[in-house]
Formats: sequence, C-alpha cells, structure tokens
Amino acid sequence: MRKVGFHFAKVFRLFIGAFLLVILVIVAINFISHSKKQLKIPMQSKAISQKKIEKKERIEHVEDKGGKRNRHIQADRHYLGKDGLYHVEGNVKIVFLKKKDGQDVFLYGDEIVYDKEGSHFLIRGQARIEFKDLRVKSSFLEYDTREEVIKSDEGINFSSQRVTGSAQHVVYSLKKAKIELLENIRLQLWPNLDTSLPLEIQADKFDYLRKKRHGTLEGGVLIFHGDSCGMADFMEFDLVSTGEQIKSLLLKGNVRLSLIAEEGKKESFQKQASLFLYNKERDFKADEIFIKGFWNLPQIQNIKAKGDCDFKFISLSGSFTRIQAEAIEFGLNREGKFREFHSNKNVRIFEQGERAESQRIIEGEIIYIKGKKNILMIEGKDRSKPRILSEGSEISADSIIVFLDNNNLEAKEGVKLILNPRRASEKSVGFFSKEKPVFITSREMRYSEAEKRFLFSEDIKVWQGKEMLIAKELSIYNETGKILCGGGVKSILPYTREGSQEEEKIEISAYSMNFDPEKNLIAYQEKSSLKLKNLNMSAQSIFVHLTKEKGEMETIVAYGKVIINQNQLEGKGEEARYDVNSETLDLLGTPVINDKKKGKIEGFKLTFYMADGRIVVENKDRERSVITVKK
Repeated sequence: MRKVGFHFAKVFRLFIGAFLLVILVIVAINFISHSKKQLKIPMQSKAISQKKIEKKERIEHVEDKGGKRNRHIQADRHYLGKDGLYHVEGNVKIVFLKKKDGQDVFLYGDEIVYDKEGSHFLIRGQARIEFKDLRVKSSFLEYDTREEVIKSDEGINFSSQRVTGSAQHVVYSLKKAKIELLENIRLQLWPNLDTSLPLEIQADKFDYLRKKRHGTLEGGVLIFHGDSCGMADFMEFDLVSTGEQIKSLLLKGNVRLSLIAEEGKKESFQKQASLFLYNKERDFKADEIFIKGFWNLPQIQNIKAKGDCDFKFISLSGSFTRIQAEAIEFGLNREGKFREFHSNKNVRIFEQGERAESQRIIEGEIIYIKGKKNILMIEGKDRSKPRILSEGSEISADSIIVFLDNNNLEAKEGVKLILNPRRASEKSVGFFSKEKPVFITSREMRYSEAEKRFLFSEDIKVWQGKEMLIAKELSIYNETGKILCGGGVKSILPYTREGSQEEEKIEISAYSMNFDPEKNLIAYQEKSSLKLKNLNMSAQSIFVHLTKEKGEMETIVAYGKVIINQNQLEGKGEEARYDVNSETLDLLGTPVINDKKKGKIEGFKLTFYMADGRIVVENKDRERSVITVKK
C-alpha cells in the first residue's frame, strides 16, 4: 500500500534513540563510584558538631585520571553537613570531560548531596543535564551506585533539536539496562521526514530493556501527528540487534488509528483486487494490531489485526473502501506496495463510489489474496455462502474468485445470481421485465469484465415470477441485454392477451436459443418445440417477436418441417405463425392435416383458432372451406 503521511517505524526508532541519549547523560553521574579519587573534602568517621562543619566557598576543582583531566567541578559551597552527608551547593556545575571534542557532558544544579561511601547521591533544585544539543531538567534526581539505579519522582523534562518530552517518575537500572517512565508521559519528536509536524506520544507507563531491545507503553497510549492520531491501551515493540530498526510493534486494547494525508500532497490510491485503497484518510480499528518490519529497512513488512477489525480507506471526493473482519492481515514488499491480503471470520468489504448508489459489498467467512496467481479468494462456511452485492446484481456461491488483473470473476457450486431491476435508461436483462429482479441458479458461473458478460454452465435455471428459462449453457451480456443459450433449452413464457385478465403460458424448447435486444427477437434453433394449451408444435427453428414498447410477446413464427398435433389431428407444413392476441395459428408451406376420422385435408393455408378449436382451410383459386374440430 501507498505510504501515509509519516513512517511510524522510523519515527518510533528516533524516539527510542533520543531517549537512550537522555539515559546516557543521567548515567554519567556514576563517575564518583568509578573514580579512584574523592573530592578533597575533610571526611571524619566520628560525629561532627555544627561548629566543626567545614565549608569551602566559591570552589573550582579539576580532577585528573591517568594523567588526564577527567572532571571539572564548580560551586559556591562545598561542605560536610551535620547529617553526615557531603553537600555541593550554589550554581553547581560539573563537566565530564571526554576524549573527543563535543562529547563533554554538563551537569547543573542548586545542590548535590552524597554519602561518605559514595553510594547514594541526591541532586536537588534546578537540576539540568546537557549533552550536545540535548537538555534534561528536573527538580530532583536520585542515584544509588550499589544498585546502580537512577530515580526521580518529581517530574523530568528533556529536549533536543528533534525531541522534547516529560514524565512524572523515572527509574533506570544500570545493571538490568531497564528504563521506566511513569505518569503523564509526553513526547514530541521532529523526525527527519518531509514534514514540519512533530510526532506526539502520550502514555502512563513506559518500560524498555536495552539488552533485549524490548519496550512497552501502557495506559491510555496516544499518538498524534498533525491531523493523524492513534490510541491503544498497550503498546509493545522490539528492535533489531543494531537498535536502528523496528523489528515488531504490537498495539492492544481499543486500538484506533486515523492517518490523514498532509495538505498539499497529491492523492493517489492502489487498486488491488478491485479494492480501492485510498490514502487521503485511513481509519483502523481493532482489539489488537501487530506490525512487523524488515530487519534491514525502515519499512513495514506485515500488518496483522484481530478482534472486531474495521479498516477504512477514504478518498478526497468521499469515496471509500471499508474492510471489516475478526482478523485482517496485509503483506507489503520492500517498496511498501501491497503484496498479500488475508481476512477471516465474518469478513465484509464495502466500497462506496462517488455516486450514492455506486456501492459494492463483498462478504465471506474467509477472503484472501493469492499473491503469485494474483486472485482474490472468497470462501464461506457451512450454510453461510460468500456473496458479492453491487448496484445491479447479487452473487452467491460456495466459493467465488476475483481475478485482480482484469476484474473477471468465477463462482462455483450452488451459484445464485440476482439481477436487480434496471433504471429506465438501462437495457432489460434479455426478454425479462426491467421492473422486477431476475433470479439465476447454476453450478458454475464466470464473468468477463471486458465483455460485461455472465457465462453459466450446468443445471441452469432463470426465472422472473412465472417466466422461466432452463438450460445447460447460458451467456448474458449485462449492458446490452443479449442472451445466448446452448446444450438444450426450455423456456416458459407467460402472457395475457389484450382485453383478457386470464394469464396463459407458452412452453418452448430447443437445442439452442438467443435473444437479440436490437430486434426484440428470441430465436430457438435445432429440434425446436412449442406447447400451447392443447396444441404441440415442432420445427427446426422457432422465433418469438416481442413488442418494442413493453417487450411482450406479439408473434411466434416457426420454420422448417413444422408439425402440429392437436387432439386427433396432425398438421404439417414448412412455416407456422401464431398471433398471441388473436390466438390464431397459421400453418403455411403446402400445409396438410391428417385426421384419423376424416382423412387428409390439404390447403394453401390452415388457420387454427385456439379459442373455439376451429380450423379454417384456405385454398388458392377455390372456395374457402371451414372444418370445425370439436374439443
């Protein structure tokens, strides 16, 4: 996926580095326990009366170690107090001299108090530590050289060129290399990114084990970066051995992340699996989010979320993609681009376009992407089938596959497609009404995005009310309304004649069928047959002409070896025409009727009147003869 306004892994690494720098400065206080020489102050083991207290005013002391200057101390007073402790007071300044220029450490304060054994030190007043561009302030610092622990419970503040922060309590163990910050933790970082906005972090507790490169943040963890923000009850992270990269990051408990692109940055998105992952605004919610980084790159490799996951990708225009599931996982490559996706348990993907009605919903028990094959797999569980709902249709099946490269689709086993009612400006689905939904079931289905075509195979059934189509192969062109059928077709077409409220039906079968929406024509080819009331007809082909306005049946025409059976009569000819409203059928092309009782009847045209059972025989250049066949 496309990178957002700030890179969290890199920013958080900078925070860790900056804070460790603070700790290094504080640790420098242990110089006394490591020094072979004490300050040159009178030290007596016996009790000292107030009168015997010796004070040195305006002192300046330089201590050598190994023939080189080690420390430089300045203060207004230096004495052994009646409490048996040594005191350095007034404008205290201690400089820890380093071998390299620019590496010196400066300690300032109103007072430093330490015991005779040099095992416990208290720094009071306006305490300040400076190292390079780093400055640390506190009203109180405590250092135990035996336990090698530094503490403060009166609040600390620190700042540098790119980091500022504060906390109420600090505990640092030199032996365990463990850092603890407690209460009201506030951090501000200006990372080395293309932004002038700081990253702000708040928490109630921060722990870090330096040897293990492991840290935690607890209690109302908040993260801010410009308009972007995040929150969690708990945060845990691990660094790689060098400490320069985030190895992993865990957010737990009411995790919320809202990432807003900075002003002036060009909006873009990554279209993957027909899912638009916009970057203007990204809202993530989950009970837990785990982030894994590359060991040698400041780049996220894997994101795993679980527990009421809700990921939303929003565009500048208001379009968005929303992914909801019990568990979600994203995989990224080294360039930060989308590599794989996996989600499970009650997965729902909702896409909203710029138009209110432009929507698509994908639902399944498991939805994932096969990276190498570049396909989106949608699977169900038990009786809960996966489905895809869009503005014009609803698809469900035991399994659904979406091909990412071309947005083609495959559905297998128990396929059901619902084509929703069409708008007035849209083409109807085949010869079905556009005012009602069309239902289709089959064993398998494919959809071609380029052709806008649905292809069904095996056990196909299409219906709308009482209108029905059964076939072994079926193609529906969604935009044009064209239909092609093969492998054996059967259709049931209900109709109501003008002036009548009684609904009739015609059943037509053939090897193949196609519907031409431009001609409003249904064509049945090869071994065609028709059933109408008490009349059966067979022919090589049958054509159903529909009205242009409403798509209702108007005329049915049969060609090639036409055979009509009605009661004890059998009619044969080369052409037959049935008028739906008048309920008359004309048999043409040297027609002949074989009557079991009356023999053979021939004529130029034979007309069957379905209402009363009459047959009118017309002959050329002869008188018109009428034969009535009783029902």
